[in-house]
Amino acid sequence: MTRNEAALALEDVQGHLLISYSKTYGMHHARYLFLHFADADRGRRWVEAKIPEITTAKTEKPAPACTLNLAFTYKGLEALGLAADELQSFPDDFREGMRQRATILGDVGENAPERWDLLPEQERALHALVIVYARTPDEANERIDALRAEAETFKVSTLRVVEASSLEGGREHFGFTDGSSNPSVAGDGNDAPSAHVVAPGAFLLDHPDDFEAVTSRPKTRALRRNGTYLALRKLWQDVPGFRRFLTKSAAMLGGDEELVAAKLMGRWRSGAPLVRAPEKDAPDMPVEQHNAFGYRKEDPQGLRCPFGAHIRRANPRDALPISRRTETRTHQIIRRGMAYGPPLVGKEDDGVDRGLVFIAYCASLSLQFEIVQKWLNSGNVGGEPSTVPDPIVGDSSGKEGTFTIPMAGPDGKLASVRTLCGLPSFVRVRGGEYFFAPGIDALRYIATTPATLDGFLQCYAQARDDDVRKKCVEACLLNPVSERRPFRDTASNWRAMRKARPILDTPHGVLVSKFHDACEVLSKPEIFSVREYNTRMVASTGAFLLGFDGERHEREASIARRAVQRGDVSRVLARARAVTPVSIELVRRRGNGKPNLYQDVVIDAVVRTVGEYFGVPGPSSSDLFKWLAAASAFIFFPLRDDKRAADGAAGGFAFQCYLEKLLRVRMAGGKNSTDDVLGRLLSIGFESGLDLDDIRRTLGGLVSGTIVPTAMLLIHALRHLEGAREQGKAAQDAAQEENMGRLESILLEAARFDPFPSLLYRTAVADHEIAAGTPRATRIRQGSRVIVSLASAMADDEVFENAEAFEPARPKEHELLFGHSSHACIGKFLAGPLMAEIAAPILRDRRLF
Repeated sequence: MTRNEAALALEDVQGHLLISYSKTYGMHHARYLFLHFADADRGRRWVEAKIPEITTAKTEKPAPACTLNLAFTYKGLEALGLAADELQSFPDDFREGMRQRATILGDVGENAPERWDLLPEQERALHALVIVYARTPDEANERIDALRAEAETFKVSTLRVVEASSLEGGREHFGFTDGSSNPSVAGDGNDAPSAHVVAPGAFLLDHPDDFEAVTSRPKTRALRRNGTYLALRKLWQDVPGFRRFLTKSAAMLGGDEELVAAKLMGRWRSGAPLVRAPEKDAPDMPVEQHNAFGYRKEDPQGLRCPFGAHIRRANPRDALPISRRTETRTHQIIRRGMAYGPPLVGKEDDGVDRGLVFIAYCASLSLQFEIVQKWLNSGNVGGEPSTVPDPIVGDSSGKEGTFTIPMAGPDGKLASVRTLCGLPSFVRVRGGEYFFAPGIDALRYIATTPATLDGFLQCYAQARDDDVRKKCVEACLLNPVSERRPFRDTASNWRAMRKARPILDTPHGVLVSKFHDACEVLSKPEIFSVREYNTRMVASTGAFLLGFDGERHEREASIARRAVQRGDVSRVLARARAVTPVSIELVRRRGNGKPNLYQDVVIDAVVRTVGEYFGVPGPSSSDLFKWLAAASAFIFFPLRDDKRAADGAAGGFAFQCYLEKLLRVRMAGGKNSTDDVLGRLLSIGFESGLDLDDIRRTLGGLVSGTIVPTAMLLIHALRHLEGAREQGKAAQDAAQEENMGRLESILLEAARFDPFPSLLYRTAVADHEIAAGTPRATRIRQGSRVIVSLASAMADDEVFENAEAFEPARPKEHELLFGHSSHACIGKFLAGPLMAEIAAPILRDRRLF
């Protein structure tokens, strides 16, 4: 693999590092929001809420309306509760912060921290930075206002907002095009010449750099992977002083102001380098040539670009001695600057604060950003004496500086030098800080740092009784029928458990969060019984096979398999194709502008299709689903609730009465010839001696175990796709192309993020050690309830590669959507294709989805 072909998970990298939002998305207005976390737990929840909104390095089409990126100070990570050993494993430069490293940075005298006005030292520490880009000032302000209002609800307070906008032509206040010298990063998707491409490790942690070195700090890979550091500085610019100096120097040299400006910078204001255009500006020079030059052969004596020019000091390129030449690549930074304050009209000082919000990205603050600052302050081995500061951003420290311009004679060789005297300081530092910009998965790690679970466990330690402890656990358990996102809304708690306490014994039961442990529980029915389901079924829909263990379960399951046959798939799908458009029309007519009509369509189409197949159409599709949904909420949710139990009993009773009446009507005709599941069960009954209770029990179990789970699983999948633009578009494309296999895999992957049911529970009938032989081994006592999170198990990154990523067609053996082992869904072979068949017309209808 060549450097240009290096693979990067761009969806895991924050976009501001690799993408110029101004050039790529046409966004020329930025807002910098500085934040403080007043509460660790709420701060983490705010971070988690922002993760889906983060703009990544994977370019979007269409482009986003606004971008959003997030970074933290060391104190911010500390305030969010990151573990002490992880905090200590960050490099000293980041932990100390910009103020403490002022001397190293040359921030003394007029640039000293006590003169900074960005964020004066105060009681409330700076914890986080949010960067927003937009196309218009109104859009930027609207986004920031919404962010501030939402943050306040999480006790995240605003310290300051800085507004910035590109000047005409994407320039800064001195008139120069900014960011011309940024390198390209291998794997960033840009087709840059290989000579100007650096290995990802120069900017991204946990990747090799050009010398195969890989950053190992911070120590936790999940925290450092695809992260980067950024140095932010507020730089005040003396624009009137700069213009006056150009006028004065041009008169002395007998040239024009543009040439003087170019000599000071090393580039013309268009971005064209002096090395390539020594005599006059070349505004039409292709942008890719702005960075395609060196000094050693093309300008060894500084006759084109003076040794002391800003760009030559900041990046000496190949001008370093051979023994140190590779260091230039080591010290590069990626600039992301934007002007603040209005442009100056004329040359007279109008007293307005203006300058640059400067951001430098790097993998090492000390080896990249701080080295460049040292070169700017003290010169570099490219030729300029260390006592002369940079002509653009250097600090003359109370005395006026000088700038030397080598001059060529008629033969093109060095003939003389001109020295510009009285060079003042044009730039002053007025604030700044060091930040860590984590990757997307690392943001999730931070949002569910072990401190989250520590707080969860503190609830137990501080509670006076089990009732209080149960309330702590209930933050992990939401009803899959009544709640919109029963797992996604609790995912952070389960993620924390998978990391720190994957098997957690609580007053509500033993919570099991990892894939292999979940499979172990579900595959040992002789130890982990379903008898609690049976108790609830008897109190509602009546007992059926999912509530039986051992031989009783095998007998009931064998009857069900004779009635529900794989050969029925094509018939059921044909019925779904015919029914769903009718359901769409009926629901739309009843909807009257109601949002999320597709949910009603799913329910109606599933009930009509499955009801016809089973021979149990219900008095109406809505009544049948209402009964079964109430019963399912009671049966399948492990927490006890009196109202849920009463509603479940009422729904189950209504369903049983309907089945009794239906069975009497069908049995009155003798041996049944109707080819539906009920007809088959009646035929089996006549042949095998099944009584009415046997038939009702099997039929009721199949109907209630199919209609609600299938409908809810599809609704959850569509909800996920509705909130994920690219994934939703992929589903719509598959539906449009009638690629039902592809659509089914997309729907099942979407359902993985919020399955139905998300929780299964069992009762231990004997003592047993789960995960024996592993560090998480836990002894389960006889009589304990064990609650398995299917959703958490299917998010286990030890089993699922890129578990947080959306990847259809994952291995079937990792799928737990329809249960596992002996109590898995009898008709799971039908569920996926049926979901796709019903979803296809919904996805094709833009008014519904």
